[in-house]
Amino acid sequence: MEIQDVFKQLLEARVAHLGWVARAEALVEGLPLDKEQVPLLATNCDFGHWYLGGGRALRHLPAYDRVAPPHERLHHIYSDIFSILYSEEERFNILQWLGIQRRMNQPNRDKARALLPKLKLASQEVLESLSHLTFELNQYIKRKNIQKNTPLSDLEKLYNDLENMGYTGK
Repeated sequence: MEIQDVFKQLLEARVAHLGWVARAEALVEGLPLDKEQVPLLATNCDFGHWYLGGGRALRHLPAYDRVAPPHERLHHIYSDIFSILYSEEERFNILQWLGIQRRMNQPNRDKARALLPKLKLASQEVLESLSHLTFELNQYIKRKNIQKNTPLSDLEKLYNDLENMGYTGK
């Protein structure tokens, strides 16, 4: 993987988080549930896998640590919305609800709808933190005169060398 691939993944993460907000809105409106709408832990979504996997190569950038809290909050709020709309029994047997439009209990829809602004705020914070991370990565590679087609493993080696010299980047 090259550094330019990281920029692409950061952009894809931005798009994915906008999708989570749209999924929550669709849930509240009672649209048929699809497999992508079933809540995941922040560590189990595609971005979470990247963030805790290959994305850890960016852990020395100050913005890296600022991504996780709003990302976790977004997943928590989404899960709360899901729990309001689907009973514990329905969540246990969730596969039976895939592709089926169902009538939602209006008070529950209202409670879930009330969480949407918090979800949107968490999503906006994720987007801002990803923008900061992208900016810091850009600044870092400019300062170090690193080409975007440099393998990410070379960046990891550079970080390790800097860390061994006492530089933490934060």
